[in-house]
Amino acid sequence: MKKNKEVIIAKNNQTITKRILETLTKANSSVSKHLVVIAKDKALVTIDAKIVVEKEAANARAVLKIETLVLGNSPKIVVLPQMEVKNSTATVWHSVSTVRLEEEAIFYVGTRGLSKEEVTSVLLDSLINYEC
Repeated sequence: MKKNKEVIIAKNNQTITKRILETLTKANSSVSKHLVVIAKDKALVTIDAKIVVEKEAANARAVLKIETLVLGNSPKIVVLPQMEVKNSTATVWHSVSTVRLEEEAIFYVGTRGLSKEEVTSVLLDSLINYEC
């Protein structure tokens, strides 16, 4: 399966719009799209992601996974995952998850001897480098 992972980071008052379109047209074709979105302090991120499985794509496999991480004050993330399946033999799934990095969690991990910056770095690294 063709895997594709992308990390999008939006900081203070930044606006990012990302559109993704993947189309499967051949039998036994596959795609795995994984997005990690990190938004901080009043950033605005819009993700419009679509995977299309055409009628001739028998036994195709498609995965769309979007993970979002909210940091700081009031960032906004809008996620529009779409799967258009025209072949009943295809196997497809999508998932969207959101995590807010709370000050209590940072404090708790910090009591183990790490600074706030180190804690944030470790948690971000684990999200970005996690393989599904």
